[in-house]
Amino acid sequence: MQQLEDDDWDGQISIPSKMAMIEPLANQYVVNDEDWDETSFRYHDDDVRKLPTDLMNKLWSAKKTQAHIDSETSTANAQIQIDDLKSVMKICDVQKMKLKSECTEWAQQSFIPPGFPD
Repeated sequence: MQQLEDDDWDGQISIPSKMAMIEPLANQYVVNDEDWDETSFRYHDDDVRKLPTDLMNKLWSAKKTQAHIDSETSTANAQIQIDDLKSVMKICDVQKMKLKSECTEWAQQSFIPPGFPD
């Protein structure tokens, strides 16, 4: 099993160290939506600069994809809330019609004394 820390004596980032750094870096930057400056500062700018360009491009792409997913999720949640509100409004409309019908029925069944103003 590979050791997940940087134990190179020459100051280079070792493969296990890169692996240990990339997952939390990706989580901070992509999943937790942290600012790139905060993320790179946390993982020491020099170490981040040593990451391969293709990996950096993948992180940027993942960040963009995550933002798109978040936007779609937000839109879907808003639509669900709209649909729920429409459903509640329909229920309220039905209840209002029932109440109006009951009131009309009560009025028709009520005794109205002669001479009561129209």
